[in-house]
Amino acid sequence: MGDVVKSTAGKDVGTFYVVVDRCGRFLYLAGPKYGMKRLKRKNMKHVQKVNMHLDKLLFKEVDGVLKKLNERGRVA
Repeated sequence: MGDVVKSTAGKDVGTFYVVVDRCGRFLYLAGPKYGMKRLKRKNMKHVQKVNMHLDKLLFKEVDGVLKKLNERGRVA
């Protein structure tokens, strides 16, 4: 929970998400179109882990953080 991942398949390729939960082979993600209230379900095979982790304090501001990441198109 809290790991930042990047989509590698589907119509959202290149979009950054934050992992909120995991159930079997699926991840439940918060992202630009999917906030904390409506999570996106995505197969683990279709995301790439990014070297970034959000702690619990930043988790409240996940929408703003993801918006900035997706505008820049990179993590660094």
